[in-house]
Amino acid sequence: MRADQTALFTDLDGTLFNSKSQISRENREAIAAYMAEGGAFAISTGRAPGNARKFIGDLPTNAPSVVFNGGGVYDFSRDSYGFLLHMDYARYAPVFRWAIDAIPDLDLQVYPDDEIIYCTPLERARKDFLEMHSPCRHLPLEALADIPVVKALLLTSDGNMSLLGKKLEAAAPGAFDLKKGAVVLGTRLSYYETMPPEATKGAALRYLRSDPGLAGRTFLAAGDYWNDYEMLREADVSVAPGNAIPEIRALCTHITASNDEHAIAHIIRDIIPAL
Repeated sequence: MRADQTALFTDLDGTLFNSKSQISRENREAIAAYMAEGGAFAISTGRAPGNARKFIGDLPTNAPSVVFNGGGVYDFSRDSYGFLLHMDYARYAPVFRWAIDAIPDLDLQVYPDDEIIYCTPLERARKDFLEMHSPCRHLPLEALADIPVVKALLLTSDGNMSLLGKKLEAAAPGAFDLKKGAVVLGTRLSYYETMPPEATKGAALRYLRSDPGLAGRTFLAAGDYWNDYEMLREADVSVAPGNAIPEIRALCTHITASNDEHAIAHIIRDIIPAL
């Protein structure tokens, strides 16, 4: 299949990025060649646009990208949203207040549009984790009543995750979607990302099928983790890097090299021409 017949959407962490959160030269060169041949390239990330740009730098995209894990579609070339969803403050605020008060090691960050706000006391902040999500500012939870929030991230130690998850699901059933993840910053930590229930990478990909610039193209998606699941199901061709979790590898139509072995370059050079 020719590049100009396809659109490629890639997750960042664990897929486009290597284990050092960098984009390899091989991936950059393959993406540039793919776009030069008419391929439509975009990212699909849980990050806000500004935070994503901090990591992708000058990497170009020529199609609208999925941000906030499907909470929005954003065109980096035009600095504009196609759509943006928001959480219901009246439903999330009481359970977030409980979490702040009941879990001493909780870090709570919320994402309104392209900003990051830290809501738990700053003395709780894990400095290395906070640096990953900088710049940000601090506001108490109650100040969010008039600030539309797209996504929240609740980080705590593994031992508190079960308690937190049960409380979130029981206190506000159907109010938002929960996506669980894990990070390692010295000690083992886990997090929940909470989103509007209709916000998924898969739903955003369905929205993008109506984009005139992508009409008739075969959609390829690459991802490695649970937040990529719906996107990979929605895509015409789904690709897991070798480092993806087993459930994602089992779902995908193709498995390629790991994120440390230039997975996106392999998709462009090996998988797309063979379709």
